[in-house]
Amino acid sequence: MEEVTIGETRILYPGKLKWGLVSLIGLSFALGGVFMIRDGQGGMAWFVTIFFGLTAVVGLLQLFGKGSSLTLTREGFQIRNMGRDMKLVRWQECSGFGVASVGAAKMIVYDHLHDRDKALGQVNQSLVGGSSALPDTYGMKPQELADLMNAYREKSFYNDPN
Repeated sequence: MEEVTIGETRILYPGKLKWGLVSLIGLSFALGGVFMIRDGQGGMAWFVTIFFGLTAVVGLLQLFGKGSSLTLTREGFQIRNMGRDMKLVRWQECSGFGVASVGAAKMIVYDHLHDRDKALGQVNQSLVGGSSALPDTYGMKPQELADLMNAYREKSFYNDPN
């Protein structure tokens, strides 16, 4: 586990490989949709082109932009997703962090005080073991990110006796 210094702010960005692949796959399927349109395949061809074109754009924004990140501070963590800042989640508002598998994908899950009693939070808890989850692993292996966040939570201002 990584040593965390109180007061240290750390900003993590999405992994380049993952979003590069999303962009490439989206672009490939969008191009296939263009060929389908050219061959006169109608509505489905337009759907494929638009959907996968947007997928490629999102992948490129994640790949080259700074619109998504995870900021870890002594007070808590904040997710920025597609240019939109989410509310700061204070360390004392959430449980420890763990890794859950959803199909082949792995995600970081935790219980959030404000989501635990909501219907969606309860469904998430039963499916993946946490009422909330992070949208990305920010270029880290899932267990490494969970360990890092647990270290921040453990060493946070609220848990530090000094």
